Amino acid sequence: MATTAAIGTIRVPESLLATITRALAADRSPREAAVLLRQIGFDAGSSFFEIFTNWLDEQETGVSIHSLPAPRFWRLFSDFWNSLGWGTLEHRQLHAGVAVLESTGWVEAEPGRDGSGTGCHLTTGLLADLLRRVAGEDVAVMEVGYEVPGSDRCRFLIGGPETLMALHREVEQGYSIDDALTRLG
Repeated sequence: MATTAAIGTIRVPESLLATITRALAADRSPREAAVLLRQIGFDAGSSFFEIFTNWLDEQETGVSIHSLPAPRFWRLFSDFWNSLGWGTLEHRQLHAGVAVLESTGWVEAEPGRDGSGTGCHLTTGLLADLLRRVAGEDVAVMEVGYEVPGSDRCRFLIGGPETLMALHREVEQGYSIDDALTRLG
């Protein structure tokens, strides 16, 4: 049985994520820095998928990731991130085609930031690739703002690319997420 240590994991201080984020933002627009962070996260998704499947095998020997009932999968998915020190995730289905993952104590969120937008871009990319691998099809992830500025929380909407693009267009037009979901039908 492979262990997470056998595939080259390391421990680093959680402040490394904030340092990387600041370094990428230094000579770029916030949008460029966010795109780079999401791409880095997406590119790292395959490694996190491997770590997750190995971790899952240690927790549930012989259980296929694809055979887990959804509630059990999401609980284990949260436990996995928590075991790595990233925080916890709570999954809720918002709409037939859209779910939300809400974090608590999320390592990439910077408590005390000025609240001028969201910032868990690396995680957004990681989740998009990792969940795509779990689902076996394209999965889009969109971070949406959290109501409490300076919070150590992030919220991620998950769904098919077309559905999230339609949702994004509705939000861009000024609709709340709830109203936009209602408008999706």
